[in-house]
Amino acid sequence: MHMGDIAHNPGDEFAQHPDWTPIFDYDPAQAIKSRKAVLDRVATDRIMVLGYHFPFPALGHVVRRDAAYHWRSGAVGLVARG
Repeated sequence: MHMGDIAHNPGDEFAQHPDWTPIFDYDPAQAIKSRKAVLDRVATDRIMVLGYHFPFPALGHVVRRDAAYHWRSGAVGLVARG
């Protein structure tokens, strides 16, 4: 799943605090609702995600730990070519 602007940072900030809103969220209440729904779905269904603003390879998974989400970078079978 391409997360687009659901997350701006691969660090734990976006995952541990999905209710934080950057200045770019036009409708903060809707952004929080959407962010939590997407994070819950990709964690529950173990969907590989692409984070647009994340460093290469920008692929990985979101995992749930307690009441927070965490980013786990990496893609099985991804091969860098020169």
